Amino acid sequence: MSNNEYLNNQRMIFQDLLDATIKEYAKSPDKKQGDITIGAHGNVLSYRDSSQGILAGVIARAVLPVTEDSEPEGVISDSYPLKSLMKSDVFELHSFHNRVCTVLRYEEGEKKEFHVYPDTAKDGLLVHLEWKTELTQNRILTINDIVNAIKHKQKGNRLPGKPDVWFNGIFVKYTDDKTNFIAK
Repeated sequence: MSNNEYLNNQRMIFQDLLDATIKEYAKSPDKKQGDITIGAHGNVLSYRDSSQGILAGVIARAVLPVTEDSEPEGVISDSYPLKSLMKSDVFELHSFHNRVCTVLRYEEGEKKEFHVYPDTAKDGLLVHLEWKTELTQNRILTINDIVNAIKHKQKGNRLPGKPDVWFNGIFVKYTDDKTNFIAK
């Protein structure tokens, strides 16, 4: 599969982001797992979780050159597929960690913004992607994709805890048997 095919498929990107969130949640099983909030339509995808977030210094070392002749060092995250997503039409990362928000924005693979500021939001990541043209229907994330992904993760016991999941303002609710999700 080409990188372009991946970058133009909200469903595949969502699966990777959800897998990364599960890995992050598994690292801190004693921590209350927070909401996962997703928004998607024809040319926008936003994904917010309540993970540990990423330190501003880690992000800076991964994207800012040390000198004019050197390349950035390190990776932003071992779990999240952020490096590949930076090549999107518009990629924006907001990392909330210990009352600090780090914002990183790329447009068509070129860094446009990087800044750090105090913020009281809950720790976690917000990944926001935009496409210049609307994606085809079979590449746009739907609530059924969310429900099926959560069901699959829950059945495989890969999803620790029971985080609340929201999609386009709709609460994706656990059923009474606690093994399935339904959109409500």
